[in-house]
Amino acid sequence: MFKSNALTVSCCAIFNAAFPFIIIGMIWNLVLAYMMIGLAALSVTGLIAGLCLSNKIPQSSGLKDFILDLGFPYALTLSVTVTYFCTEMTDVLPLLWIPAFLALITVAAYLVKLKKKA
Repeated sequence: MFKSNALTVSCCAIFNAAFPFIIIGMIWNLVLAYMMIGLAALSVTGLIAGLCLSNKIPQSSGLKDFILDLGFPYALTLSVTVTYFCTEMTDVLPLLWIPAFLALITVAAYLVKLKKKA
């Protein structure tokens, strides 16, 4: 929707990703809901700043691919969170390390790619 610069694209993706966790938090854990509402509010602030400063913030060509590559760790995190709250099992929570590791590998790969371009 907002493709004018890197800040608006990032904030829009964060805003969209926060919604499922807000709903999960409202059902099972209010602390999670409040944290995600705060994150969504920060992303709206960044989105407004990105729209106001649209001429000063450059567009990143690889940002869209980076956000798409983070979709798989995000889906795993969402699945583990739903499983944790639905089953009320405490041994499901360490599974969150798997998507965190995958996200870290994705970030590291893009940093290496950026360093090679420079």
